[in-house]
Amino acid sequence: MRTRTLRPSAIVAAIALALAASAGAQQPVETVPRAFSRSHAPGARVLPFGRTRCLVQYWHRGEGITHGTVTELGWRADELTRCGSLDQRVQIRIGNVARGFGNLSRTFNENFDRGATAFLTAKTLHLPAQTKTNDPNVPAMWIKGDRPFVFTGPHLLVEVDVSTEAKPRSTNYWADGLTMSKFDTLQSKSGPSCGGSLTADYDYGHGSLRLSLAGGEPNRLALFLVGTDVVTFAGHPLPLDLASLGMPGCWLGIAPLVILPTMMDAKARASLEFPIDLPEDSVAVHAQVVHERPTNAAGLVTSNVTHSVLGHAGLSNVLYNWDEFSPKAQFGPYASNRGTILLLRR
Repeated sequence: MRTRTLRPSAIVAAIALALAASAGAQQPVETVPRAFSRSHAPGARVLPFGRTRCLVQYWHRGEGITHGTVTELGWRADELTRCGSLDQRVQIRIGNVARGFGNLSRTFNENFDRGATAFLTAKTLHLPAQTKTNDPNVPAMWIKGDRPFVFTGPHLLVEVDVSTEAKPRSTNYWADGLTMSKFDTLQSKSGPSCGGSLTADYDYGHGSLRLSLAGGEPNRLALFLVGTDVVTFAGHPLPLDLASLGMPGCWLGIAPLVILPTMMDAKARASLEFPIDLPEDSVAVHAQVVHERPTNAAGLVTSNVTHSVLGHAGLSNVLYNWDEFSPKAQFGPYASNRGTILLLRR
């Protein structure tokens, strides 16, 4: 049997066809930080609804947040959150702020240096029960604002004031978030795989990112797609369903900036390692593999997508009061990325 040679130009042509098939689609949900679009942040269980009384501010770098009007927002429940429904009295203010990651004040009001929008006046919200959270595009609940907020930048600040009870207590209603130290990178995976499993790891000793595919096809070509965006590609929302190209159950999940070919070994594995110095401000690198498999009409399959947040600072920050109520925060702001994953809807 003759082995067909897969060229990078073939996948580019397939992507173009998929884009044409998806014309007119809309992307209704925006993830902030966008590095976690369709991916849960690993390992942090955080406010705003985990206490019956607290005051918390979340700062998000404005780069990548779409300018325009926001009418609804929400926080994703942590993947491990299991709790019943809950009533919380909540007030939310949102602002466009010039203060950056490293010069936030512990005095809450000083961070609204350009004023704040009273997005939600104080009222009781009925938060639904939480079981296992499967879809990262769905928050614990959508909160519709009393007035819209127009994001113009340069950065975004969201303040949540919870005043359900005079004496604060834990509720176990935790949000999905991130907590990093200066020695961290964050690695996560998302999306279905119709062929193989892709993982990513950062090697601090060599200063390099390693991508490893298992479960491919022995001695066949694999194309590693690497990019910095998992939200849109050529103006079309991701992921793109590739079923119309003869690849049922397969999806393109990233906007590839580069396509790197390599051969899988006799054990159906392939890997790439390339040097990346950790930047002062965090950047995200996403990857996916397209490779040959003679099980569908196209003879091609896709792996899952990996998400690597490289660098520990500059992406998001948080300051909050836990059990003390004053104009100044008990905790934060931090020197490394902290906070929740916020979802916006327009």
